[in-house]
Amino acid sequence: MKTMKSICLEKNNSTAYFIGSFKTDDEEFAEIDSTAAISKSAFAHSDVEKILFKGCPKSIGEKAFEECESLTTVIFGEVGKDGTAADKEKALLKNLTLASTDGDYTIQANAFKDCAKLATLVLPQVDGTLVIEKDAFCGCRALRTVVALCGKADFTDNPFADSPEHLTFVCKENSEVARFARENGYRSAYVG
Repeated sequence: MKTMKSICLEKNNSTAYFIGSFKTDDEEFAEIDSTAAISKSAFAHSDVEKILFKGCPKSIGEKAFEECESLTTVIFGEVGKDGTAADKEKALLKNLTLASTDGDYTIQANAFKDCAKLATLVLPQVDGTLVIEKDAFCGCRALRTVVALCGKADFTDNPFADSPEHLTFVCKENSEVARFARENGYRSAYVG
């Protein structure tokens, strides 16, 4: 197991890097714990493949994961172990406990821009409004599953505009996420 700790660095009164710990385990998930903020360009151009946010940072800053060319999976929550399921993605979602946050949650513009291999995105349970800014997922041409179980959502334009037409939103049936999916021609799978 590889563990790295990071501190907050500031430039002209703005945060330059994330705060907290970052570790990879045997399953190659980069786990990010105790994170207060993930700031602008914090992980840009890194070779991280899978990210597991065990807690919920305040927000994801602009270009935070831009051009992470190896990134395939981003999950806000904890994953239980189930060795019986043949399909890893189904087992992953079946044994998932979502991270949650009080109030609003924001993914800023270009946060995951050009993460061309990003296929699975599991967003936190948000009590307030989930805000996803314009082009947050621009260039994510492999994105096929977005899990968003919040009731309120605010999307600036269509932050998933470059995503393939087979993109599926796993969401609550009468949520703003479901309405967004319908209005933009994406598929929906309803839960809860």
